[in-house]
Amino acid sequence: MRDVLAELTGGRPVDIKWPNDVLVNDRKICGILTQQSTLSGRIGLIIGVGINVNNSLSTAPDDIRQRATSCMT
Repeated sequence: MRDVLAELTGGRPVDIKWPNDVLVNDRKICGILTQQSTLSGRIGLIIGVGINVNNSLSTAPDDIRQRATSCMT
C-alpha cells in the first residue's frame, strides 16, 4: 500500500503514525482499523482501510484541512 500511495501522490514520502494513521507529508491520507471477534469458538480478524482518494477538502473545517490530504490534491 505504501508504494501505491507514494505513486498516487507524486512520490511523496508515506509514513505510518501509530496506531492506525497513514501520513503523506505529515497529513493523514489513510486510516487502518482492526477488530478481533470470536464466534462459536472461532477467532476472526476484521481489517478495514479508508483512503482519502479524491477529496478536495475545500469545505472541511480548518483543522481538518490542515491535518488531512487526498491522493488527488
